[in-house]
Amino acid sequence: MSKKILIADDHDIVLTGTSLILESKIKDIIIDTAENYIEVLEKVITSLPYDLIILDINMPESKNKKMISEIKEIRAETKILIFSVHDESVALQYIQEGADGYLNKLSKVEEIAEAVKKCWKKAIITL
Repeated sequence: MSKKILIADDHDIVLTGTSLILESKIKDIIIDTAENYIEVLEKVITSLPYDLIILDINMPESKNKKMISEIKEIRAETKILIFSVHDESVALQYIQEGADGYLNKLSKVEEIAEAVKKCWKKAIITL
């Protein structure tokens, strides 16, 4: 069965690049995208559940750490992978709020697919 991923970032190049990387490295995935936090919430509410949300924390309309609890309140089973250039100390704050992992945007291509797979296996990740 296909896994459903929502990639949320306000930069089109990141959305497109991340989508292409994941589609080339992971079989049987369905990718959706969002360009701001309002769009993320709308999709979380109206779509079938996502298996994973790859979430940039610096998007328009973002509410910082409150985003995690809002998403989890609607879809507790959805994994959230923070995707950011911030250092691990910031990532740990989001993990404490309920995020399932953190991936630095400076990561290598192989690390992106690896982080997604680990998130599905319930392993907390920091790369």
